[in-house]
Amino acid sequence: MALAAAARRGVKILAVSGPKGENTWDTHRRHMIETMETVRQAAAAMRANVISLLSQIPSIDEPFVAMGFHKRKTPSEQFPPEAVRNFLLELQKYVVAHVRTELFHPRNKVLNRVQLYKMRKRNAMNGPSFRNQEPFRPYRKNCRENRGAFKRAGDTRSWSSSRGKHRGRY
Repeated sequence: MALAAAARRGVKILAVSGPKGENTWDTHRRHMIETMETVRQAAAAMRANVISLLSQIPSIDEPFVAMGFHKRKTPSEQFPPEAVRNFLLELQKYVVAHVRTELFHPRNKVLNRVQLYKMRKRNAMNGPSFRNQEPFRPYRKNCRENRGAFKRAGDTRSWSSSRGKHRGRY
């Protein structure tokens, strides 16, 4: 089991209930409780790293309560943004005792793709905010850096020859 192997390597595994509102929510919750018990037994030496924040009976303290009963008609339909924000804020409060850093930084308003891209590009000049976070690079810069990937790997093809009539351009 991948989860048991990760727990044996020292990774802390937290299980939290997802947002209520799906038809199969109760079934998924029961399966998650059983899975966490199996993982805990498989990684017996490191069972302290496997933490299930799910109780057999749903509690009003759990983060899924923040969603209310926002049901979706189809699985591809989205939850309302305010309901998702409330759920994520409650989730962060719920797991604060088990994690060392904040999971995310909530914003008051939703950003569109262009605003998010510009914000990331502006912040990329300052470098990564966390040690394990790679700096954001715009798409075109990533393409230029990866142009010599075939040659570095020892392949005889060149990057530009695979592009057809736009040789060297992208």
